[in-house]
Amino acid sequence: MTLSNARSLDDSVLTTRVKTLAAAEREATVALIVHLAEFDQRQLYRGAGFPSLFQYCVEVLRLSEDAASNRIAAARMARRHPDVMDRLVAGSLSPTTVRLIAKHATVENAPALIDAATGKTKRQVEQLLARLFPEQDVRTSIRPLGPAPSPPPSSRATSSVGTIGPTPLASTIAMPLLPPTTTACPLPSAAVPDPALPHPTDTPSPVSLFPADPLPPRVRPADRFEIRFTAKADTVANLEMVRDLLAHAVPNADLAEVLDRALTALAEQLLRRKFAVTSAPRRTPSSHSVRREPVAVKRAVYLRDRGRCTYSSSDGRRCDARRFLQFDHILGRALGGRFTVDNVRLRCGPHNRLEAERLYATPPRARDAGGGRVDLTRFVSACVEPPSVPGRMAPRTNSERGAST
Repeated sequence: MTLSNARSLDDSVLTTRVKTLAAAEREATVALIVHLAEFDQRQLYRGAGFPSLFQYCVEVLRLSEDAASNRIAAARMARRHPDVMDRLVAGSLSPTTVRLIAKHATVENAPALIDAATGKTKRQVEQLLARLFPEQDVRTSIRPLGPAPSPPPSSRATSSVGTIGPTPLASTIAMPLLPPTTTACPLPSAAVPDPALPHPTDTPSPVSLFPADPLPPRVRPADRFEIRFTAKADTVANLEMVRDLLAHAVPNADLAEVLDRALTALAEQLLRRKFAVTSAPRRTPSSHSVRREPVAVKRAVYLRDRGRCTYSSSDGRRCDARRFLQFDHILGRALGGRFTVDNVRLRCGPHNRLEAERLYATPPRARDAGGGRVDLTRFVSACVEPPSVPGRMAPRTNSERGAST
């Protein structure tokens, strides 16, 4: 279809066509939400090599981050409250407004919130929720400042993160100290400046914890990021104390440098405690005890797997999860598997559970918060028919189940 096809229509036909297409788009969106609800219930994204439904929607279904979040929230809300689907079909609720109310919905207040949001725009729903659930915190965010002029700093505390580079521990173990996590704004690799061409913004200026007069915008390097969040009074007090204690090393009291040093120390501590990764490992005897997992094995497995889930789908896609990693036994402990380098690998939580389900032939755990699965098939016939899946047997009826017993 091209624009010339629409240009050839007269006004009345064009108006009718636009309304028809809008209705068809809503029906297709509802059909997608219905299928996503069941897809999420079965956790089929795990077999495709993804730790979450969100990543699957973004990378496989090619949805934008906002569209994926809205549809996933609507699918999970619909499992608990099927009347949401009727309102999505009618257009009185949108996936965006459903996502907004889903953040505050409970078993008790969900019906009232759904009724109150019906027929309202996104802005009106935001105003409604602001009255019902007032929030004072700043929205947590990390965004690149980039080469474009940055806006004037806000009245709240912000800081510019310095150049992302290797730490002493990272160079010792020949891998990044903190593997990058999947975020809405991926961190680019650090740029190495030419020493022959000094830049006036190589050294970030100190940032105060207190409001300051607006400064004129300036051009910042592409490897600078603004981090904004709301902190408790105790956190600010600890930050001030650490900044004072580091006065000899950071005389300009730059918050970015203080936070970088604090996070580096914390990262070293966590890597040493969780994965026994240290620049000077002690020699420990190899042990096959089930009760005591040898730290040498933890360290070797973490370094070998590069701090990343090792699950690969049937088409060769490796999971990129780096959070909530667990040590997974290739041959399960219940089957006599030992905690050795050859029998242990890193897996994220969803893929560790998937492997256990395959190994021990157990069904996946139900994730419906309402305690049961909600039948949404009646909405499918009103939208689009689900595609047939080759090789999948049709579910048996109750009479067939009774005849087989």
